[in-house]
Amino acid sequence: MKILQKTIGYALKRQRNIIYIGIGVITAVFIIVVYSNWSSLGLGWWSNWVDPMAGVATFLVALGVWLSKQFNAWEDDLPKRLTVIFIYQKRMVMKCEEAYLASEGDIRAWGQQIGSQMSGKSRLDIQPYIKQEAPIRKVDEEGKDYRLYVAYFYLNQMPEPSKDLAVGVQAEIRERLATGGIVWTVEEFER
Repeated sequence: MKILQKTIGYALKRQRNIIYIGIGVITAVFIIVVYSNWSSLGLGWWSNWVDPMAGVATFLVALGVWLSKQFNAWEDDLPKRLTVIFIYQKRMVMKCEEAYLASEGDIRAWGQQIGSQMSGKSRLDIQPYIKQEAPIRKVDEEGKDYRLYVAYFYLNQMPEPSKDLAVGVQAEIRERLATGGIVWTVEEFER
């Protein structure tokens, strides 16, 4: 029973307009049938009015479902980007904005890889909890649509740069992590 409730709740949330239109059409047909004068209209009224209306309503519902599926397919095919935010003790220490994302299934692994590159450390000590926001559709400066995913990784400890890095690079990473955090943006890499 709970699965049915969850399914209906999901349908109401995602397909609310289609459901309301369907209920409205069914209610309108029912009211017309109940309050019509059956004796003067006879069965011809049904075949002349209700049957064609039901056929058109069925076509419109099918068209709505098809359009909805096409919209979802279009959204799924949009280019994907990922913003990754690393938090340590309730403070953002690293952020990479709108990195390329191959697929939604890559978010965790790709986010960890980005964090490793940003911190200069091969492995980050992260908590198993990752917060991921629902994707949003955005438009870039060229007018092209894309889907943006945002993921939050929570660190158990501040990353320590690898000893294999140059001393100056290690110092710069430590300073940036301690002061305001490391932020990578698309503009930095397009230069």
